[in-house]
Amino acid sequence: MPSISVSASIELAEATLRATLPESFRRFLLEQEPRELEILGLVWDLNPVFETNVGDFSRHRGSAIVAETMDARAWDGFPAGAIAVGSDGCGNYLVFLPNELQAGLKDELYIWWHEGPELEFVAGDFSEVLPRSNTSFERTREG
Repeated sequence: MPSISVSASIELAEATLRATLPESFRRFLLEQEPRELEILGLVWDLNPVFETNVGDFSRHRGSAIVAETMDARAWDGFPAGAIAVGSDGCGNYLVFLPNELQAGLKDELYIWWHEGPELEFVAGDFSEVLPRSNTSFERTREG
């Protein structure tokens, strides 16, 4: 199967999940490879919008964000409508929550701790958790 663009993969993931990702996270996915981030002293693996096989060729294998979200939704207490965009490998997830006032997801990033289960606020916008050297998509102010 031919590879598809990251933009098309984002749209496919959003359509499958029936949710629009926050704009700062969409920009991040378009401009950078998802990777690890350190948040609250823990290393979190960010889910790519799609997975590819490493080798002589790449092929679209479906949205990793969709697969991880479906896995997370199997946990008791996982918030209804939440989208998992990262995990610590121990059952805890970085999530965006549904925006009840309009279509899509809230800009705020949370951790869903599976043992509580409980939510912990992390940031008002995804760009706030990125190291400064990795935020090329942020608008800079001159002045």
